[in-house]
Amino acid sequence: MIIKFFFKILKFESLNNWKIVNGIQNSSVNKINCKINYYNNHELKEIRNNLKKISLIQSLNIKSLSFKSIEYDINYYGNLKILTKIFKINKLDINNSTNLCVIRLK
Repeated sequence: MIIKFFFKILKFESLNNWKIVNGIQNSSVNKINCKINYYNNHELKEIRNNLKKISLIQSLNIKSLSFKSIEYDINYYGNLKILTKIFKINKLDINNSTNLCVIRLK
């Protein structure tokens, strides 16, 4: 019984420590507005599938639609620096150097 309790506490503390070391936070949600320009439906599908794989993204909300362009409000956990790294891991390029965020396939 004592050993079970010990490992339960150890697991909880280890997980919290891992979150701190790796900069993971899921208590606050941030928002960014991004535009996706695509050439065909296949490219759009691949971008959407890659976005859905990112666990930091809480929601994707379409703000506007036009021919070969979609603008999204993206609600995500953590900070933008970590989100950008995870985008790159998922073969997406995010350009947020100006006030307009643009997402493309890598």
